[in-house]
Amino acid sequence: MLKVVQYEKKIFYNKFFLGLALNNSIVVYAQEEELGKYEWIKEELDIKPFDFLTMRENFILYDQNQSSVDSQLSDMCYYKYNIEDKTTTVLGKIDDWYLTSSDYTFNQSMAYIWYQVYTEESGSDPYNIIENLYCINYDKESVKMVRKESVYQQLIFQDTIDQYLAFMKGNFDENQGSASIQLIPFSKIEGAQSKTVVEKKYDQKKLKGEWIEQFCAENGQLYIVVREFDDNVNEQECKIEVYDVDGTYIRELYFDDHMAELLQEKNIMTFEVLGKCAFCQMTSGSSLMLDLSGDQAQIVVEWDWDDLVDISISENATDAILFGSSSGKIWKWEAKTNMLYEFDTPFEQIERVAYDGKKNAVVITAQEMQAKDAYLIDLEEMPVKGMMCLQ
Repeated sequence: MLKVVQYEKKIFYNKFFLGLALNNSIVVYAQEEELGKYEWIKEELDIKPFDFLTMRENFILYDQNQSSVDSQLSDMCYYKYNIEDKTTTVLGKIDDWYLTSSDYTFNQSMAYIWYQVYTEESGSDPYNIIENLYCINYDKESVKMVRKESVYQQLIFQDTIDQYLAFMKGNFDENQGSASIQLIPFSKIEGAQSKTVVEKKYDQKKLKGEWIEQFCAENGQLYIVVREFDDNVNEQECKIEVYDVDGTYIRELYFDDHMAELLQEKNIMTFEVLGKCAFCQMTSGSSLMLDLSGDQAQIVVEWDWDDLVDISISENATDAILFGSSSGKIWKWEAKTNMLYEFDTPFEQIERVAYDGKKNAVVITAQEMQAKDAYLIDLEEMPVKGMMCLQ
């Protein structure tokens, strides 16, 4: 259920406003009957992604997990599907993986993803986790491991800022922990030493300090969610700190009272900034959008856990697609206009969405929360059910 939290006088919402043309398309996975009667569904696609799904103008990239009955480990295979000639090309695979954040970032014709893979080097030391960074090159049609990092945390989150790969790195010992944002130039991704641009430290014994919970990059700036701890661990303050690519402090925004209350019990699992707003997915399954234009990060939209709203952002896009996994709803978030459009769709559940930022999208539908069918859809033809201003 969507809740309009504030700024009601600035919101225009018309559930009878249909047929608005929007210059975008997406791919959606859904489980529905008689979908052929909808003109905006261009075709059904013969792809079955496991976790990764992204779209360019003429092709789709996706993955498939290959597991063995005799082993707890799996191989992740990557594919390139050509929309025009319906051919599939194998790009390569990652052997013996067992954990990933599924947080992909892009630069030119390459996608990057961190995996933990089983090696003798990994060992069992909880303070020495080995993460491998893989490059999926869809022009050269290859998958290659390009660097290793020894970290404390189980998952690495990352983003692209200018010509750098930015990633969050944690380290711990018995006395102190640190969390930092590291930068690596894409041009030297295999050999360069990463550069620390922002670092926060936490004293394990005194239970005091700061920690980086999540971050993202937008328009040449780093947006970092920071938790501040005092003597009482149950009393925490959270804020968003903004830095430039060199780590120079720009400003900070504390959260409004409602968001601050949520963050006392929940964590931010997904954090994306576009323009003057942010999307957050919480560990509870609820999602919300924040207005960052003022001195405080204020909630403007909140979805309950029964919608399970997630986000799909295309490379170099100025807008994004939001989708309700359990509700089958689809929204378009336009950063330039700060508008949120809700489409009128017949979907009941959606597993995943890929969006090319221009005209097309792929939607993977689901039945009982399991991926079923894939459709190529045209956002220009989809009827709009309603709209609202995010500021």
